[in-house]
Amino acid sequence: IQDKYAKTCHDQLLSLYAYQLGTDGKIIENSGINLSGNLTGNKIEWQSPTEGNWIVTQVYSVAKKPSLDPMHPLSGKSYVKHFFQRFEDRFPEQSKGGLNFFFSDELNFNLHGYIWNSIFRDEFRKRKGYDIVPYLTALFTHIGPITPKIRLDYNDVMVSLSEENFFIPVYQWHEDRNLIYGCDHGGRGKDVSEFGDYFRTQRWNQAPGCDQPNLGKDIIKNKVASSIAHLYKRPRVWLEGFHSSNWDTNTANLTDATFANFVMGQNLLSLHGFYYSTRGGWWEWAPPCNHTHMPYWEEMGPFLECTERLSYILSQGYHRADVAILYPVESVVSGYDQTAVQKAFSLGEYLYREGVDFDFMDYESLAKASIKNSKIHISGEEFKVLIIPSMKAIRHSSLKKALQFKQNGGIVINLGELPEATEKKGLNDPEVRSLLNKLFGPDSKNTFVAKENQEVLDILDTNLTRDFRILSQQPQKDMPYIMHRKLGNKDLYAVYNVPSGTECFFRATGGIELWDPWTGKTKEITASKTTDKGTIIQMPMEKQDLHLFVFDPAKKAIIAEVPQTSVSKTILLDGEWSFDLKPSLNNKFGDFHWPATDELLGAYIYKARYNQASSETADWQSPSFDDSGWKSQTFTYGTKFMILEATPELSEKELLTHLPYQSNRVQIDNKKYAWKPYEYSWRWGVENDYGHQGWHGLKATVHDDFIRMGKLEKEFRETVRVEDPNGNKNYYLYSNVLAPETGNYQLIFGELKPADIYINGKAVSPSTSTVTLNRGTNEIVLHYDTFGVTYCVVHKAGDTPRILKEVTAEKPLATNFRGDLSLLPFDINKTEEPTYGQYRFTSAPGLKKLEFSAFGETKVWVNGTLCNLSVKEKRPDGLTRYEAVVTNPSKRISTVAISIKEPWGNAGGAAIDGPIKQTCGDGLISAGDWTQIEGLSTYSGGAWYRKNIHLEKNNGDKVYLNLGQVVSTAEVWVNKQKAGLKLTPPWRFDITEYIREGDNQIEILLYNTAANYYLSVPTMYRGSTKAGLLGTASIEIVR
Repeated sequence: IQDKYAKTCHDQLLSLYAYQLGTDGKIIENSGINLSGNLTGNKIEWQSPTEGNWIVTQVYSVAKKPSLDPMHPLSGKSYVKHFFQRFEDRFPEQSKGGLNFFFSDELNFNLHGYIWNSIFRDEFRKRKGYDIVPYLTALFTHIGPITPKIRLDYNDVMVSLSEENFFIPVYQWHEDRNLIYGCDHGGRGKDVSEFGDYFRTQRWNQAPGCDQPNLGKDIIKNKVASSIAHLYKRPRVWLEGFHSSNWDTNTANLTDATFANFVMGQNLLSLHGFYYSTRGGWWEWAPPCNHTHMPYWEEMGPFLECTERLSYILSQGYHRADVAILYPVESVVSGYDQTAVQKAFSLGEYLYREGVDFDFMDYESLAKASIKNSKIHISGEEFKVLIIPSMKAIRHSSLKKALQFKQNGGIVINLGELPEATEKKGLNDPEVRSLLNKLFGPDSKNTFVAKENQEVLDILDTNLTRDFRILSQQPQKDMPYIMHRKLGNKDLYAVYNVPSGTECFFRATGGIELWDPWTGKTKEITASKTTDKGTIIQMPMEKQDLHLFVFDPAKKAIIAEVPQTSVSKTILLDGEWSFDLKPSLNNKFGDFHWPATDELLGAYIYKARYNQASSETADWQSPSFDDSGWKSQTFTYGTKFMILEATPELSEKELLTHLPYQSNRVQIDNKKYAWKPYEYSWRWGVENDYGHQGWHGLKATVHDDFIRMGKLEKEFRETVRVEDPNGNKNYYLYSNVLAPETGNYQLIFGELKPADIYINGKAVSPSTSTVTLNRGTNEIVLHYDTFGVTYCVVHKAGDTPRILKEVTAEKPLATNFRGDLSLLPFDINKTEEPTYGQYRFTSAPGLKKLEFSAFGETKVWVNGTLCNLSVKEKRPDGLTRYEAVVTNPSKRISTVAISIKEPWGNAGGAAIDGPIKQTCGDGLISAGDWTQIEGLSTYSGGAWYRKNIHLEKNNGDKVYLNLGQVVSTAEVWVNKQKAGLKLTPPWRFDITEYIREGDNQIEILLYNTAANYYLSVPTMYRGSTKAGLLGTASIEIVR
């Protein structure tokens, strides 16, 4: 303003100030005038005292509902009372202790930015010695050099009140009961100012932590959580792993992600998904479920035991890292940009990738730390280097401690811009300039200013001996995962993702043991070399193995060259294997097929190659018949309509003279639009178009809207139909309905109604609900003038739904039209002349029997031979359950051919009502991805591979079975003795002690993932379906 100011102020006004602006448009320091005395009620009139521009600021509070104020004195107590305490009050005494933890996921107070309550002003005055109200404007705009101080002071009081009133009471309730309180909160440490100060608030968890979705290995999230635990002596670092990694999550990549994250600092794993039910495969939450819904679950014991051992050993003693990086909260809450955060996190990622471990450090830990022997000592941790990451705002105490550290011989590095503001006076503080000059002035020793990450690494290498370094030249530079812990006087190094034979330096001395987390066994190993600074070791195991090296300074390292071995002979296990399924997915509670069946899910067929014939034909049943031109047809789905999609509007004449039986396309403005078959299932709706579901996957919802028009797009919670890219919005659907008699029938539509309706070539009003149909087939044409979803069904006027009792158990996994005998069937055929559906597929090896349900007269051939077909059950709607016994079973895969005389309205996949169950005996199979075999493509479970081999007498050599590549687990038996179980590569087994001269039986039990089963379900989270023994296995003689 330049003259007079008049305004109605907010009811919850906190401060009202005018500030004079300089010629640069910025507020002139100390020009503020308190205008609250000029208020009349909530109206202000004020005349500026001088010429020039002024700005008037109102700061007021607004209640946010719903929200939780963490500064409120009762916030934490209330949270405890209404949540945690209820468990204690209701849990049976004898059951307490069964679960020793609570976990908080994505805590959200629904408050963002600056928060205020009735006690804040007085609390601020008590803690900071001045009233903040005259300075509230500084939270929102720069009022002079004091601005950073105001913001830092506000943040300190807000965080302190939140800690005292919310976070500490919750922490203490768990502490008093010896419970672990874990967390995975919002920004996972990457939003440094979350809750005001992420580091300070999250120290009030017994297990600070984070998630790692998609098998992630985010070093920053891990380091924030583990640094909090290290500096505040919290016993655990909680890893929530690994949501949204898909149903193809196998034991190898699950182990890989766990090992990497544990070495980066985690030490308590909760696998994300343990679903109560997957409800016919149609319920999921950021899958997978890593437990009983995975076929390999019964082989998971070693992984869980290994993780337990790692959880224990990696939570013992104290973490050792040379580098502490200041966690840059101050720069963010002072109003600077994200540069400090970006610098800190970028440097952390860079150093760790180069093998340099680090911790983040908050200003309070630095303030409390002691300085001795050129190190920062805090909570059992020791740091040789302090890095300030471009923090233009910093705590005054941090600068003073950095100077003390420097004077004691410690290394201080400033990356990027130097600090300029603290909470003491804000900007332009002579003491800050003096501290910076003493720290980084021209005569400073052991302190450095760096511009880039590489400079920091060079400074470290020049001024100290690294704790760990890879010495060998790496063909590809994979990130090494490294952690050093001090266990009493011993040094434990955890190293992962470093290949066998790689030479590595460790800044530790003494006798060396290698501890195996898979078995708990330990063994002494040798060093390649020792120096006065440390030890060089050749990595003895593969990169997929987690090495735990323990150095004992009370002993001397044994120096020796690593014995060289080589494969002297390789025996390929090519050709066929005996093959036998071992199902493991339990459907007792309907987790995979709905309704439930008391079975372990074997190999099912959900689709086949399909052809429709007008009469029964010969020869197509033969295995040699070429069906490559046939379409792939999923069972229960059939063509009910023909559709013209996204066309300009047609006249009635154009439409009715270009129906599908007259012309297969329509030409408009020199562009042709083809009629296309439109399929749906009365049970499942439109294939792969599941509509709205919910967060993180399917939610056991099947929609009635089987007419779905427009471009299909998949969004996070649903599939939607949107406008076609060509801009046209007209859709025409053609079909026929079969009426049992002439009379009035009712058309029932979904929310989206057609613009035009034609019955037997005549237009009827779109608003009508009753039409006259003739006995027999009746032509129906629907015109919709927009995209969207809806339905159309027809039944006798006055009739009500008559649902077959046999289908009621299918709900909610079925449309409401499923099994409704009152509905007239749709079909694109104008006549009732029969058609014959021909279906072909290749079976699983060793096929003995098929079981399925179908509409219509059915015949089954296997390898060209007619099967014995028996009827097991028949429903009122004609659906018949068949059992087809193979006349001459083959051990190999078989060609199955099924002929069905298709009832009107049940053509195509609709003639076969659900998957075909295969019963198989001993089979024969070659190595390779079993997904490529139709009869096994959707099979998730176990399978035995067996082969007999002849071996010559062993002359003291080692004998290994190398499986090459496997998905997902491999359990090996040799001559009826278990030789091992592996969940990760390398898939190499030492079978020396189990073999004998002469004939030997090799048996391999493999389990794949659930992804294959989910080929039968329209999940977004399927992933790769590779399964089985993927390559040629071999016997290796090593000497």
